[in-house]
Amino acid sequence: MSKEQFSQGYLKLVKQSQKIHGKQQEEYVIRFGECIYDKIKDKVKNSTLKKVKNVKRNRINSNDFSRIEKAQKDCKNFVSKPKATKTN
Repeated sequence: MSKEQFSQGYLKLVKQSQKIHGKQQEEYVIRFGECIYDKIKDKVKNSTLKKVKNVKRNRINSNDFSRIEKAQKDCKNFVSKPKATKTN
């Protein structure tokens, strides 16, 4: 599975639980998903990567889920957030 496939699935998961406003936020989530992929790809089961790609969060085993959560925390320091856009 490619990093792009994983990050697109991750974007879909995020969209299920949060509102994504605009292309900048979408691109941020994709970059965030790519960072997570880089940190977990050799540490979780292949089936877990596929589950994220296929948007099946509730079926990820607890060990792999913990690794994903840790990667999310780590990636917060590496992926720059989009700048807020002003609305009038």
